Amino acid sequence: MIKKTASNICKFISRNKVRVLFYHRVNRYGDHFGMDPETFEYQIRYLTKHYNIISMSDYLCLVKETERKKNAVLLTFDDGYKDNYTFAYPILKKYSIPATIFLTTDFIDGKIWLWHDIFRYMVENTPLKKVEVNLKDRNYEWRFENNTERLKVRKNIYDLYKDTPRSERMLKLRDLATLLKVSIPVLPTEKYAPLSWNDIKEMSKNNIEFGSHTRTHEILSKLSNEDAYQELEESKQRIENELQLRADVFAYPNGQHEDFTEATQMLLEKTSYKMAFTTIHGMNDKLSNKFLHKRISAETTCDSYFYSNVSGLNLAKSRIKDLLSFDTVPKICK
Repeated sequence: MIKKTASNICKFISRNKVRVLFYHRVNRYGDHFGMDPETFEYQIRYLTKHYNIISMSDYLCLVKETERKKNAVLLTFDDGYKDNYTFAYPILKKYSIPATIFLTTDFIDGKIWLWHDIFRYMVENTPLKKVEVNLKDRNYEWRFENNTERLKVRKNIYDLYKDTPRSERMLKLRDLATLLKVSIPVLPTEKYAPLSWNDIKEMSKNNIEFGSHTRTHEILSKLSNEDAYQELEESKQRIENELQLRADVFAYPNGQHEDFTEATQMLLEKTSYKMAFTTIHGMNDKLSNKFLHKRISAETTCDSYFYSNVSGLNLAKSRIKDLLSFDTVPKICK
């Protein structure tokens, strides 16, 4: 009861802020990287009852204060997985809810796997129970006997290679596939499949808008300005050519502070994007940097945590914790 009251107070205090929720996947695979459709529909029902769900077009107006709407929420999805169409879209359509999907265009075009899905596939399909490996001058013992161990290995591989140039990373992943005795299909399997352009075109006629998430899901701060420009410009053009609609919004791959720079923001300006979204936790208003809009992860099955996240209670608790941390408390001199 106390937590619910605190959530309501935070909701009231932040009523003029605009919340942007982000998802990746809605499916029935039952792994760490997706939400089941029943939970997603539960969240949608909750949001329709307690908040004002808006479109990206509305959002662009709200943050400029050309119109006002209390407790506004924008729903976004990153990457462009097929299950956005198969499972999420029917629920959004059922409740007449708008959303925006940020597309990784080479993935949509069937040119690539999303690289992090390759090692997920390897870890899920290796016949090995454990393996010892030396990577970047460190020895690791990876175990694969349960989901917890596999998840730990996936995180380990991601942390090791997310900052590595793509060409080198893909070679390393091929070596790992050989080590783990896994053959990687040329195209993503059904579990990791992308949306098709036909899916996207249908959704675009029914309340779903689309933005860019780069061509290949590379972290822009790790690229040269020339390569980063190509990722931004070519993905934008690809979407606009297919849909005959402007694709003026962008979401950073990974989306944390270290994943973009001031140069990245200048490139977004140069390529005519109106706004960009991070995965940094928070809400937005007219004072927010247009290329640093914050979002709130909605990918949790814990009801109370979801309520607290959306209301702003978790954000408030985090700020209070920072204020009370020992690093920020003045030391008493003796």
